[in-house]
Amino acid sequence: MGKWVTLFLVTVIGSVLLWIAIANALNESGDGLLSAAAVIAIQNCLIIVLLAAVLERLLKK
Repeated sequence: MGKWVTLFLVTVIGSVLLWIAIANALNESGDGLLSAAAVIAIQNCLIIVLLAAVLERLLKK
């Protein structure tokens, strides 16, 4: 259980840091919708890759 909590906290903190980095790189001010959209797109890509890895591992068993 502790491993999952740690993983969750690391991903949340990583997402926030990535959002701040993208906003700074784009010189974004205000609500930061473009950088938030970029972070969401990156997270969606990572989720797809992780799901593909899980499916591959399940099919090998």
